[in-house]
Amino acid sequence: MNTDQDTKNKKTILNLYAILGVSILLSILPYSAAALISLIFMIVVLIWGYSVRKRTELDSLAGNHAVYIVRTIWIASFFALATTALACLYMVPQLNHAPFEACTNALTTKSLEWLESADMNEVYELMRPCVDGFIAVNKALLITAVLIAGGPIIIYMTVRLFKGVSGILKARNIPNAKSWF
Repeated sequence: MNTDQDTKNKKTILNLYAILGVSILLSILPYSAAALISLIFMIVVLIWGYSVRKRTELDSLAGNHAVYIVRTIWIASFFALATTALACLYMVPQLNHAPFEACTNALTTKSLEWLESADMNEVYELMRPCVDGFIAVNKALLITAVLIAGGPIIIYMTVRLFKGVSGILKARNIPNAKSWF
C-alpha cells in the first residue's frame, strides 16, 4: 500500500473513533433525542467499521483498528444486556408503586367508557401527578439502576476509545484486537 492510501486509511479510522466518541458523549445526556442520535452514530460506526475491515488487510493498521472498533461495539452491546438485566434485578423488587394507587382509583371511578372516549391529554393529566410522585419516591433507586446499567458500559467504551485513538495516533496496531478487554 502506498503512503497516500495509508494516510487516507488513518484519517478514516480517526473519523470512526471521533464519531464513536461523540456517540459515547451523546449517550450520557438525559435526552431521548441525544440517545437516538447516539444510536444512529453507533450504527454508522459499526457499518463503516465493517466496510473498512472488508476492504483492507486484517493485519494492516486500518484493518486492525476496524476489527477493534467493531468488536468494541458488539462487546459493549453484550455487556449492556447483562448490566441492564442486573439493574432490573436490583430495581424491580424495590420499586414503590404506592403513588399509582390514587390514579388507579381515579381511573376506576372514571370507568371504561370514559377511557374509550377520552383523548390522550385527559388521560395524561389524570396520570401525571402519579407519574411525578412515582419518580419522586423512587428517584434514588432509578438513578442507581441507571448507573448500574450504563456506568460500566460507558467506562468500557471510553477506555477502548482512548486505547484505540492512542494506537492510531502512534500508527500502531492494537495488540490482540479481538480480545474482550
